Order: sequence, then C-alpha cells, then structure tokens
Amino acid sequence: MIRTILKMELEGASLKSRHVRVVDPSLMAAATRHFGCWGKAMTAAGIDFEAVTNRRAWTVGRVIKAIHQLDRQGVALNYASVRKVDGGLPQAARKLLGSWDSALHTAGYDPERVRASRCPWTHDEIIDLIRDRAAAGLPVASYNVAPQSAETASRRLFGSWKAALRAAGVPNPSAEFPIWTKVTVIEGILLRQQAGEALHCFAAAHQAPRLYDAARRLFGSWREALDEAGIDPDIVRRRRRPYATADIVAYLKRHAKTAHRAGDHPQSIVKAARRLFGTWHAALNTAGISPR
Repeated sequence: MIRTILKMELEGASLKSRHVRVVDPSLMAAATRHFGCWGKAMTAAGIDFEAVTNRRAWTVGRVIKAIHQLDRQGVALNYASVRKVDGGLPQAARKLLGSWDSALHTAGYDPERVRASRCPWTHDEIIDLIRDRAAAGLPVASYNVAPQSAETASRRLFGSWKAALRAAGVPNPSAEFPIWTKVTVIEGILLRQQAGEALHCFAAAHQAPRLYDAARRLFGSWREALDEAGIDPDIVRRRRRPYATADIVAYLKRHAKTAHRAGDHPQSIVKAARRLFGTWHAALNTAGISPR
C-alpha cells in the first residue's frame, strides 16, 4: 500500500482523495481498510497530507491553539465572529468537542462571558472605524474590514456597508469598478467617437483600459467591439500613426504587472515591440521591467 502511494507521488499523480477515489477506487478502499482513511495512509507513507490537500488535520489541541491565537489577534470569540474569520475552526470544534461552547470551556474561556462582552456597535463607532481605516490608507471594502462584526452591524444600523461609507464621507471603492455589459461597452465606444478621441487599439488600451478590457472580455477582441458599434476597424487602424518606441515603453509601464506575458496584449503592440526593440524581453528591459 505504501509503495503504491510513493510510486504515485514519484510519477507526479494527484494524491487528493477525490481524484484517487475516481481513478483507483480499489486503492482508496484498501487505504480505508488498512489505515482507517486516505489521510492516515498518506501519513504512514511519510507524505504531508495537509500540504497535498490544503486541508488542516484538526485535533483538540489544534482547536484550542487556534482559539488562543484569535484571542491574541483581538477577534471576538463568539461563534458568529469566529465563523467569519475561520469557518473551519467552529466546524472542527463541534466535531471534536461537541459544541463551540465546549471548545471555549476547554480553552479556558467562559462562553457566557464571551457572549456578554460582545458590545453592540454604534453609529459613531462604525463611522470612526471607516474614517480611521481610510486615513491610514487601509482598504475599506466590506470584505477587508476587521473585525467582521462591524460590517454585520453596518447593515443593521445603516442598511448596508455602502450606506455606512456614505455616512462616513468615504468613497465607495466598488464604485470605481463599473459593471460592464455589451451595451455599456458600445456606449463607451460611441462616446469616444463623438468626443473625437482615437479609437485604435493602442489609444483604447492606454487611455480607457477598463473599457478596452471589458470589450475584449465581452466581445473577444477590440476589433469585434468596434464592429458591433458600427465602426469599421480597418478604417480606424489606417488612421493611426505608426507606433514609436515611446508609445511602447509608456504602454509597458502602464501594464507592468502583466507585461511579461506577451500573449495578454494586443498583437499590434507585440509586433511593434519586436519590430522596434528586436524582442519582447528587450522592450521590457528598455521600459525598466524585469521579464520575470
């Protein structure tokens, strides 16, 4: 049994239980019969079960240690708060110790005192929390807020987290990312045309990157989006002046995070970069971007 598992690891086969159960059900059955479960069979073979499955093997001691760690981090130890921070912990606590209250008792906490110490949030506290995070340059999106009980309380006190942001006078970060549809993309293209702005690929990617990205995602390419908007892509392309080295460098610096993947960029940009610099990597080096 152990030799078979080690051979699978050596060959690079997946050792996740779901995969093994499908491709070799007899092996899974044998592991359960001899070791009790697939995880114990892997452990017997000297393989780190958690590293392979990305799952934590909970024990009573590990549950207690996790509770103490959350307490040191300032997380409220009531069930609702812990579940939002680490959903696997209360689930493991119920499985190993019967209930979350029993886990708190075992860890040395009084469940009744934990519940009583959970003071309800007020309007002013929510607003102060938001303003403090904004002033410190911390993200203020609802999924970034700590503790999570503040976001829950905002729905009760303000109706929503967005309303709490408005009350605190802090811009809503989600408003910076509009929800694009095919209709709004075409409207954006036509607005650029009416304003006399360039509609070729480079101008769109450089001046209106969100519109350009949405067009590629929804229509497959900027060319197809132009065609759907009733604009001839070939005429647009002919009106564009040839790319210069400064154009390519400016484009690469703007897209530095994904610049190393040439396939993620318009073919006209890639071809111009190779024509002007010799290779895509040479263009990256000129722009001061590591190919790695």
